[in-house]
Formats: sequence, C-alpha cells, structure tokens
Amino acid sequence: MKTYLLRSSRYLLRMVIILGVVFLIMALTNTLNVEPGQLFRAVFMSKKGVLLIVLLLALAAFYPKLSFTTLDIRASLSESREALLNAFATCGYELTQEEPGRLVFRAQKPIKRLLLQWDDAITVTADGSYISLEGLKKEVSRIELRLSAFLGR
Repeated sequence: MKTYLLRSSRYLLRMVIILGVVFLIMALTNTLNVEPGQLFRAVFMSKKGVLLIVLLLALAAFYPKLSFTTLDIRASLSESREALLNAFATCGYELTQEEPGRLVFRAQKPIKRLLLQWDDAITVTADGSYISLEGLKKEVSRIELRLSAFLGR
C-alpha cells in the first residue's frame, strides 16, 4: 500500500508540474484568456478548473494500478541468474541493488530514466521455483520476452 501511495503521489506531482509549465508558457506567450494574476481563480474557482483537478486526482489514483504489474515466471533465481542479467542488459537495464532473493534493476541511460519518469526500477524476487518481476507493465513485458528467449522457451 505504501508503494501504491508513493507512486500515485509522485505521478500527481509530475502532472501538476507539467500543468504549471504549460500555464507558464501560456503566460509568457500571452495566450491566456485571463491576466496571470487571475489565473489561480480562473483555474480553481471555475467548473472546468474543478473538473480538471478531479480528473488529475482520479488519474493519479488509478495510475499505479494501470501502469505497474507483477509477473511470475517459472525459473530459479540461482540457476537463471546469467539469463536474467543478459535479458536486462539487452533491454538497457543494469543491476543496482542485490540482496538475498531480491535484485533491483534500473535503466542504464539517463535519457531512458527521464522518459520513464524515474519509475524505471524493476524488482526481481525469488519465491522457490518462481521469480517475480515487478515494475512498469511495458518494461516488464519486454524483459519477459527477452528472458524467455535466454531461457530457451
């Protein structure tokens, strides 16, 4: 639950920053329909502004559920370690943290981290004869395909 709330609040913060940058650009290019001093009231006190805020909150609330997943693969972490490292390296990830039964991978290049909005961590945990990949759905799916190829499936 803590991870869910953290991801949701980080997403909301990023969207607020993007919205602020858009308003700043509009103010600098004189494309606002109101004076910059009245922008706060126009956004937060109008029906459209309230709708925008409600939609941002709803999107942030559902973002972790829609964008992150956990995928279980039948493999042993100790036996498949080399295949795991190769699959992640092929997809542009590097091992950043290692604990017994748990590996954390992050994107190697800063531009990829930026494009993934710093939600690039993929956690691999071992549970007996299964390993679990947890992270962004798109990235976990890409890595799962590569891992299947490296495991010979």
